[in-house]
Amino acid sequence: LHQNRFVTLARLKPHICEGLPSSTIRRPLSASLCSAHEHELEEVHAGIPNPNGIALSADGRTLYVAAAAYQDRSQARVHRFAVDAAGELGAPEAHFDVRTPDGMAVAPDGALWVAANDSSVVVHAPDGARLGRLRARGRITNLTFGGPTGRTAEGVATKRGASRTA
Repeated sequence: LHQNRFVTLARLKPHICEGLPSSTIRRPLSASLCSAHEHELEEVHAGIPNPNGIALSADGRTLYVAAAAYQDRSQARVHRFAVDAAGELGAPEAHFDVRTPDGMAVAPDGALWVAANDSSVVVHAPDGARLGRLRARGRITNLTFGGPTGRTAEGVATKRGASRTA
């Protein structure tokens, strides 16, 4: 429904925007949650400290955004937004705390898998209840589900400066 519509952006430096038509960016962006449609970016929420990972529920009605909160780790958590039929976001709500969350993905059963910068992946139910934690051999930076049934968790991990699929 709204897949690939929402993006998180770190602070944009002026040189990144060089060559883009001025109509492409509707507001100055700095560490924002944005909506991308018809070749334009529009800031839709700026109150999440260091937004990073982003995932949309299978039904398209909930958007999850990870707040890495590099300056104040007590603010590190996953937020969720209700998404209406037109793709507009409701107010954010703190969903659950995660130590420095990074990339994330929604599993076919609706569970949210979140890569944390402590070489682990935490798994939470849609209601926010913690289901478990997996340890990794490197820092997992992003996750997806794939394979023939879509139920195989795949992650990108870094170890000694090299990236690999785990």
